[in-house]
Amino acid sequence: MQDNQELKKIIFTIDLDLEELLDFMRLPYSKTESGLEIFCILKAQELKEYFSENPQEFCKSVFNPEIAETCSDFKIHKATLNEYKEYETDLKKQEEWAMR
Repeated sequence: MQDNQELKKIIFTIDLDLEELLDFMRLPYSKTESGLEIFCILKAQELKEYFSENPQEFCKSVFNPEIAETCSDFKIHKATLNEYKEYETDLKKQEEWAMR
């Protein structure tokens, strides 16, 4: 990783009805007035590959069709190297849990 500018944190807003699914999948989320927010951190090349101006298509590329179905918005922010490392650790824990 050459510099922190290569990392982007994408926050998707999805429907509140998906809270049970996110809990089951062990995906971190936060509740807001407009729904649930889930996020991913992508490298610049991954962002190029997955990006769509359509929130549902973009979310589908990053997560899955079921989650993307209710995606209404997304925001893109710079991510720090520490955020990325923490995100990768969380992904590994999710994979380990899924293999059980």
